[in-house]
Amino acid sequence: MINLNRFYEQKGFVNKINLFEIKNSKFIIHKSNDTTIFWVQSLSSDLEFVEFNDSYFLQYSKKYNFYILSLTSDREIPQNFEDIVRRLNEKENYVHFIFSDGKFSSYPNCLIEMQKLYKNIKYSLLNINSEIFYVDEPYDLKNLSNISFIFTGSNIVDRSRKYEWLNENQNKIIIDFKYPLIYFYFKFGFNYYISGENKLDIINRENKVFFYSKTAGEHTDRYFLSQMALKTKRIYEKAYSEKDWFWYQVNYNYYHMPYFYDYNLCKFNLINETLSPTLNDWMLHNQFCGEKTLKALMVSTPSYVLLQSVVYEELKNYGFYFLNSEFGQYTDIGKPFTLLLCEKPGTPYTEWYENYNKFLHFIEHSSEDEFDDMFNKAFQKSKKNKLLLEKYIFSDKEKEIDLLLQF
Repeated sequence: MINLNRFYEQKGFVNKINLFEIKNSKFIIHKSNDTTIFWVQSLSSDLEFVEFNDSYFLQYSKKYNFYILSLTSDREIPQNFEDIVRRLNEKENYVHFIFSDGKFSSYPNCLIEMQKLYKNIKYSLLNINSEIFYVDEPYDLKNLSNISFIFTGSNIVDRSRKYEWLNENQNKIIIDFKYPLIYFYFKFGFNYYISGENKLDIINRENKVFFYSKTAGEHTDRYFLSQMALKTKRIYEKAYSEKDWFWYQVNYNYYHMPYFYDYNLCKFNLINETLSPTLNDWMLHNQFCGEKTLKALMVSTPSYVLLQSVVYEELKNYGFYFLNSEFGQYTDIGKPFTLLLCEKPGTPYTEWYENYNKFLHFIEHSSEDEFDDMFNKAFQKSKKNKLLLEKYIFSDKEKEIDLLLQF
């Protein structure tokens, strides 16, 4: 539960408005302890706190003339939720409620019933945190009657392969692969880093590649791609002690903290995203990026990221630089390793990974001078990523605001 009372009392804050005196206005409502907090707070750059109490805090955007009402109750559905909506409705206000995927399972039914009682109320679903997203999981989307929008950082997969619901609701689905960048940026506290260009002058970088990936079993594409990299003998080996593993068990998030050091150890980074780049079938596989890619954009070290090609293209089209682009097109990373085993037994699998194979050939066979030349060229491009990332995260999300305020 977020309790701002003490903080604002110390600051001498005085409430500037009373929620229930506001008339003919537009509200975006959400739970402050839901993952929606990260996305909602990034919608407008001019949000101003105008009221707070034990039940909620209220912000106002003068630029777009709307309010954000963040409910602070620990209860799944706050006891006074319906009363708040009713009182806002009586003042001819418009309400758009946003909930996240899977955390507050009771909200859809509650909101559907409230739509029958009160006018000018809408609701939308937000999927921001790079998880699997199916038509029937974590919510059965077919049962979310009258839902306005689904804002998502991943495509939606219909495991039944019938696609009727997806085809009928395309206008409600707003996909942006950059949404997870907002979520992880605030979740891991990267907003506390000094904004702007990285000022670190890192010397004595290793003429190697720092490799970041989840572990994987031998049957997975991630394992296969990792083994290809390790065979170059130019991957930086970072040792872990028993204490490291102990603290990993105590708090998994500790592993996110040393990334800034790790990602600047070497001339280059190789990052294996959560989902294999071979899983590119829009109808069969979720497609998204996660915290691994965000970390690559936060540092100036040139990074080769094994992303699904459709995600890679969107991030690249926005302006982000990846080392991948130095080795030709990255439109078809290859077929799944398991599929290759079935289709072409005995075929050298590297034939299917042209861009990646060129990168591995470079790091394996390049001289120290060639490593330096590539680093110096790529570094100048890579160091702009952090500026572009911050521009995106802190810019006004006009498209999303316009959709949410449509009544």
